[in-house]
Parts: sequence; C-alpha cells; structure tokens
Amino acid sequence: MLLALRSRPARAGWVCVLALLCAPGLAQIHAQAPPELTRDGQRFLNPQGEPVALRGVNLGAWLLLEPWMWHIHDERVPDQHTIFTTFHERFGAERAEALLDLYRQNWITPRDMQQVRSFGFNLVRVPFHYSLIEQPGRPFHLREDAFEWLDRAVDLAEDAGIYVVLDLHGAPGGQSVDMPSGRVGENDLWTDPVAQRRTIWVWEQVSKRYGGRANVVAYDLINEPWGDFQTDVRPGLLSLVDRLHDAIRAQGDDTLILAAGTLQGIDFYGDPQARGWTNVGFTEHAYPGLFNQGEPSLFTHAAYVADVFSEWDRLFSGYDVPFLLGEFNPVWDRSGGAHVVRAYYDYASEKNWMVTIWSYKLLHPRGGIEPDGWYLTTNAEPFELPDLFEGTYAQWEQAFASLADLPLAVDEQLREALDPANPAKLAMPGLPAPPAHAPDTDEALPGWAASDIGDASPGGSERTEQGVSLFGGGADIFGRADDFRLVHKPEPDHPYTMTTRIHGFHTAGRYAKAGLMLRQSDAPDAAHVLLHVFQNGRVVLAQRAETGGATEERVVAFASFPIELGMTREDDRLLAAVRWGDQPWREIKIDEPPAHDGALVGFALSANRSEGVSRADLAGPMSLDEQAFRAWPERTESEAAHTDPRDLLADEQADARHTWGSAMDVSSDDRWAQLTPDGQSAGVWQDVQGAEAGRLYRFTVQVEADGLHAKAEPDGWVEVRIESTFEGEPIVLGAERYDIEDLTRVDGPSTLRVVGPALGAELRVLVMSEAGRKNRIQALRIDNPVLVALPEGMR
Repeated sequence: MLLALRSRPARAGWVCVLALLCAPGLAQIHAQAPPELTRDGQRFLNPQGEPVALRGVNLGAWLLLEPWMWHIHDERVPDQHTIFTTFHERFGAERAEALLDLYRQNWITPRDMQQVRSFGFNLVRVPFHYSLIEQPGRPFHLREDAFEWLDRAVDLAEDAGIYVVLDLHGAPGGQSVDMPSGRVGENDLWTDPVAQRRTIWVWEQVSKRYGGRANVVAYDLINEPWGDFQTDVRPGLLSLVDRLHDAIRAQGDDTLILAAGTLQGIDFYGDPQARGWTNVGFTEHAYPGLFNQGEPSLFTHAAYVADVFSEWDRLFSGYDVPFLLGEFNPVWDRSGGAHVVRAYYDYASEKNWMVTIWSYKLLHPRGGIEPDGWYLTTNAEPFELPDLFEGTYAQWEQAFASLADLPLAVDEQLREALDPANPAKLAMPGLPAPPAHAPDTDEALPGWAASDIGDASPGGSERTEQGVSLFGGGADIFGRADDFRLVHKPEPDHPYTMTTRIHGFHTAGRYAKAGLMLRQSDAPDAAHVLLHVFQNGRVVLAQRAETGGATEERVVAFASFPIELGMTREDDRLLAAVRWGDQPWREIKIDEPPAHDGALVGFALSANRSEGVSRADLAGPMSLDEQAFRAWPERTESEAAHTDPRDLLADEQADARHTWGSAMDVSSDDRWAQLTPDGQSAGVWQDVQGAEAGRLYRFTVQVEADGLHAKAEPDGWVEVRIESTFEGEPIVLGAERYDIEDLTRVDGPSTLRVVGPALGAELRVLVMSEAGRKNRIQALRIDNPVLVALPEGMR
C-alpha cells in the first residue's frame, strides 16, 4: 500500500459512533426480502418492470481473512492459512474451529446489514474460501457445517432487503500467489486437474443450495485469476469457466454467472452467447492510483474512466450482458476521496453496471475514521486483537465475542457523498478516450509491411496533417513471448540508419509501448531489440537476446514529446539513440544484437491490454537510410524555433517560489535545487493564476542528479505534481514519480512531466523528493520549469 506524502488530521465531524444500531433512525430503515429480479440485457428489473441499480459493498475479512484488515502487518502472518494453522497448532483443531466460528458469528451481524443499507446500498459481494464447503483433507466431501456461514450471509442480507453476489475468493489449489486467495504462493489451480475438478464440485454444491434464492443475483466464479503474475492463464481460465458454466446449468440453476478478467484483459472470452453460454456476464476490479497503477491523482482516475471503463462499456454493451465492478477504492483523500467514489458509482449506474466497493469494515488500533481509508466502518475506540503467537485462547475468545457490540465509527463524508439526494460535488474530468479500433486501411506507410504478432488485435494506419498515425493492439512486448503490432521491412544487409519522431502517444495501457525494433522474425518469441517510449515519457531499451528467452529492460532517458528515436547498424555494431527538446542525440550501445539473417526492422506498438488499441502519432513517415551508419538527422530550423503555448510560470509570478525541508532556491528565475538528507523529504512549489477550468495542463522540469553521495545503490524518488484545492482541502490533479536510481543511471539531464486537469483558475506545481535509507545526501539540479495548457484532444 502507498503511504501518504503529507498526513492530515482525522476528519472532524465525519465520524458516527454506533453501539447496537448506530445513528438515530438507523434502526427504522425499512427492510423486507428483496423481490426476485429479471434481466433485460444489461439491466435488472423489479416485478413492476422498473430498472434496479445494484450498488453495494464487499463484506471482506469475514469468510476469507486478509491479515491487513485486522491490522496485522507482520511478515510472519502473510495470509489466512497462517492464521488458521497457528490457531490449530496452538489450541487444537476443535477449539480453533470454535474460535473461528465465534469470529464469523460476530464480524457481520444484523446491525452491519442495516449499516450497509444506510449508505443507500442494496447489494453485498460475499468473498468466501472453498474450505467452508469442502472437508479439510477430504476432497469432494461436504463439511458437516458446509453451508452454515453462507446461509447466514444470504439470510442476513435477505432480512435487510439486500441482494448477494457469492464470490469464490479462494479456490482449491489457489488461483493466485497473492494473499486474497487465502494462501500466499499457492497457485496450483492452473496445473492440477484435481484442483480444477474440486473447484467445479464446490460450485455444484453452492448451486444446489442457492440456485432458487431470489436475493442471490450472481455467482462470481473465481476472484482475481492472476496466477503467478507472469504466466498467461487465459487458455486455462476459459476452459475452466466453460466447465463451470455447464456444471452449474446441469443443476437446473440459471443464476447469473460472472466470468473474471485476467491481467491480460477480459475480451478473450468473446460473446458469451456465441460460446453457447446462458446468462453469463463479466466482472473486473479497478484500482488506479494503487498497486503500481499510477500515482494517486484526479488525472489517474479520470484517465482510467476514459480509457479502461470506456473499453469495458463498449465490450459489455456490445454483448448486452451484465457487468460487475466487483472491487474498487480510490483510498487516497488527496486524489478526490469520497467525491471520486461517488463518481464511480454514478458512472456505474449510468452504464447499468453492478458495483461493490472494497470494503465494508476493518480494524485498527487507534479507532475512528482516519484519512485514506479502505473502509465504510471501523472500530470507534482503540482496539487491538491479541498477538497471534502469544495471545491466550481466552484473550482471543473475548476479543472475537466483543466484535458484535464493538462501537463502530462510520465514514460520514462518504455516506453523505453517496446519498443520491445530494448532487455530486466534484465532476470527473472528461478526457479524450483512446481509439476504439484501428482503421481498416494500412496505406499510410507505402513500402512497409505490417504484422499483428501473437494474439494482437488488428492494427492499421492513417495519414494526418502532421504525418502518420499508427494503430496497434496486443497485451505486451515482454517476457518470453509478445503480442503487438509491427510495421516492418527486411533488415538491409549493409549499413543503415532508421529514425522516427513521435509527437504523441495515445493509449489506455500504462505500460503500452511504441518505438523502433530490430527483430529476428515475426514469431511471438523471437529475439529482438526495442527502443521504446511509454506514454509518460520514459524511454526504455528492451532486449531478448535469444529466441524464447526472457526480455530485459533498462531506462535510458526521461523525455517529453515530441521524442525522436534512432537505431543504426553496421555489421555487428548496433546503436540506438534518443533526442527531445533541445537535447542532443544520446547514443546507447547494444550488445549481442540479433543476427542479420531474415531479420526485420521497423516500428513496434502495443496496447498493454487485449481489448482496444494504441495510437502513435508520427511526424511524417519513418526514415530508413539504407546507405549510412550513424546518420542521425539534424534538427530543422522550424523544429528548433518551436515554442510551447503560454507558460504560466513565465509571468510576473515566476519568482513566487517556496520550499520545505532542505530544498533551496539557489539561482535565478529558471533554476531550483534541493538537498535531501537521509530518509527525509524536501520540495519546491509555486502557485499560479490564469488556468482555465476543464483544461489539461502539463508541467515539465529538467532534473539532473548532482553530487549524489550514496552508501550503496541510490534509492528514493522524485515526484512532480500539479495540485489545487477543493472545499478547502488540497487535491492532487496529476502526479508522476521517478526513481532516483533510474535518474542517476541515465546519461545527462532528464525531463520530468506530469499532466493534470484544472478545476479553476488557481494551480500549484510542485517538485519534491525523498532520499532513501541508502543515501547520505541527495543533490538535484532542477531547471526550466514550464507549465502550459495542452491542445484540445491531447494528454
């Protein structure tokens, strides 16, 4: 989990403390068994034929434990398996099971379902582990108490007028090496036929039990089927979902089935009806700003909505099937907090999506609602569970027994924001969406051939006023095999130099790639060299030294568009090069390039997602000089004279800079510097006026490490931001973070950039850094800060 860069005090006035039934009026919330729903395409209808929006929350840490939700951050306790095993070893099997039953009885009670209702919710997603159904050590045998806790979940929800999605969060054998599957490192579902049959058997038992329950609206077959985070599990998952569908339907059960996406996307399933599936929809999770999916900012969320959500909407509305946004949570208040949560729910309702936030409740020692929370409710007063390894049975028993009556604190700001009677206060900025599909033609680059490598969706090209736009799909160019678009020619058998100028890169995938490639062949696992850019301006050299081998990458520059790339070869000498702005060409030597025989040279483009395509805008066609080695083109006079639009930092406010920590303004109007002691942060910021609400602004600076003294490898980070205020609180409009280790390894200064949407006339730009624990002191030269409005339609 990311840590807040600047802490804020607990929200005054935002806490509601509950005893048995919480705030006045909560006990009077009207509840009756919810009526059975019918489905019309993506919509759910009540018996009167009226649409019903299904909005709710996950009941996490109940029927599958995640230690962090108990505020256990001990590396010795990575998962539920460790907790269960420790209880069994310390207290014996019978007492351990009694203890766990006591916890389950008191973690979710009728008051919790009433609290869920108070948020305007009518849906809960219930994550459960397969071991609640199957006897330990006896595959394909029901526990004596097999349905006790799922019955309780369904009954409590029904009594409160709430619908249920049953979610197999942990499957036999493990579907992911991650903690939410119940056991870290276990990932046998994809290779063990018995584990697959056990998973089918578990769903057969669940189907027999709940197929006729009106408030059970869907089965979420397998939570986050992510495998080892490297292997493509799509073929195995598609086969397993097909078998699960047939097994459930064989029970005479027509409950909605939800198929989950993988790390490679979700469109590989295709149209459920075309597969012969009945009443099948889809589910995905969304955590922008978390888990290496961008820095927490309003732009990150807006881009996710514009990019990923728009792709999902096209896909699922095209199939006319239901979709569950099964998990999401912005967490960080500084990126919009409760207001962004409201925007997600509103978007889901508009698109007829079901939606459940993660998560309803967790525990923490201090008690009360704090900033940057993952929860709707938590303990109102200080509370700690006993130590797993030292706490006595009596202590654990007392702690679990107290949970039902534990005073609760409620995030009142979130409850207020989600009240449909209250208008949304913060509109999600509308950003240009990436291309939905490629043009049908490939005539923009005469003389070049094009291939869609691996499973990449079809690409294309078109001429533009500025040059050429190339379109390409594919999940990635990485690992041991690739999916991408390649525009290519046979590699000349004499010296050559290939160059291109990328002035824009529009994509939904954070790790989508565009750049020059030398490739042994068009086979998915071919050896290659790729000099590519990411959308955020990182320039990376990637190389697969041998066919079927692993791909290795290293950052070679941080740049700002337009970016020029070059690759040149003479015999066994291969060089790559990059240039941008007023920087000279920077050459990168490449060892062990692919052999000449049958190789291809050209432009590679991936989308980093199996659905959708990326677009790279080139200033004119690619140049392939087949007679020269190292013939880098000179910058033209028009390019050198090009200036950005009005720089908001270059007016009379340009000297109004401020610092914190040990940052220092050491020179004139266009140079900042900062010194950062070990483990501390420092920064420079400037407030500006004159922004236009709704416009995107780009802030760039040149940064170079200077006088860096390190005990070992440099660590820490530098971040550039655009901020504003909303309702008197700071809000991050855009943020990009860079590792100091990467900055120190590139040759020459780096251009750091960030994009953010203006909410009004006032903006604040910041450059901040934090030295890691390996550093004694860090010195950075920060030059040429520029803040400009982007042209319409650009990011």
